[in-house]
Amino acid sequence: MDIVMLISIGLTVFFSSLAAYFDYKTTYIYDWITYPMIITGLILLPFKSSWYIGLISAAAVFAIFYPLYRYGKIGGGDIKYFMGLSLLIPMYGKFVFILPVFFVAAASAGLFFGFKFFYSFFSKTQYLDAGIAKTIIYFLAALLVGLASAFFLTVSYRPELAILAGLLLFVCLFVLLFQKYFYLDFSHKIKVDKILEDDVVDMQCFGKSGTRLIDDKLKAKLKANKIVEVVVYRNLPVFGPFLLFGVILSVLVLWQQIKISYWVLQKEC
Repeated sequence: MDIVMLISIGLTVFFSSLAAYFDYKTTYIYDWITYPMIITGLILLPFKSSWYIGLISAAAVFAIFYPLYRYGKIGGGDIKYFMGLSLLIPMYGKFVFILPVFFVAAASAGLFFGFKFFYSFFSKTQYLDAGIAKTIIYFLAALLVGLASAFFLTVSYRPELAILAGLLLFVCLFVLLFQKYFYLDFSHKIKVDKILEDDVVDMQCFGKSGTRLIDDKLKAKLKANKIVEVVVYRNLPVFGPFLLFGVILSVLVLWQQIKISYWVLQKEC
């Protein structure tokens, strides 16, 4: 393995560890973590044969995730982190490195927060408010989709991966069907003048569905419509620790692939 790749892996694990810690402690991935990550990625990029993949991946991350950021579905720190990750390690064997990291992180986060909500939904008897009949129907529907997916995936994938995918789909679908209760623990009704910079506003105050990240334009619209109170979402589930898990797992697999390739090369020589 060349020295540039070793440095890139070390920096990736280092920055990911910082991001995971501060995201967990403060729910923020700070600019002083992500900007050095992006800058060092750009500095090292010309020394990599896959430099163009890094640039394309970083641009794709911004294009795909920025609209989600505007609607409060992902944090700005997460976007900058993914851009830095794309620049530091563009390729993962024959794959774009960010893809396995993202999917491992998303799957582990989905299972963790899904089961956490599952426990909360039933332990707090929120199912009574939702309606027992509705809960049973939605539960069975999500379970049926999860089982069917696991069954069909066993044709092309290993059984344990198929079961994991089916379980993930079941949990995520159940959360999606009862997302009103999922966000209940994070919602706060506050005065408009108490809104913070990174608050995500529930658009029901305008008679619309969905959410929107607060900005000057939205603040002006709230004041123009003489809206005094709004529902905002704060301290939403953090993604940083799961990104670190995805990075470590992907790096270990990548390292193993490189060792195998090196062993084969040595044997042929």
